[in-house]
Amino acid sequence: MKTQATNKQAEAMNKIVLYGFNYENNFIELVWGVNTSLTNHFESKFKEAGSFFNFYMNLSSVNKDLLNNHILTTNY
Repeated sequence: MKTQATNKQAEAMNKIVLYGFNYENNFIELVWGVNTSLTNHFESKFKEAGSFFNFYMNLSSVNKDLLNNHILTTNY
């Protein structure tokens, strides 16, 4: 039996998708800090990925959770 997403889950998914098309230019610094080794690593990975969604899907679950938290708590 399929389960249906709740309104809250659907809102979260919509916000993440919308963010993917309208992200801040400095979102990596906002999530992982300014001029840290992780920031430099993720900026390089973002350029290699070619799009926000490719970058997002290649994140580990821990880093995806950090980014999701940023997205869901940002008034965007």
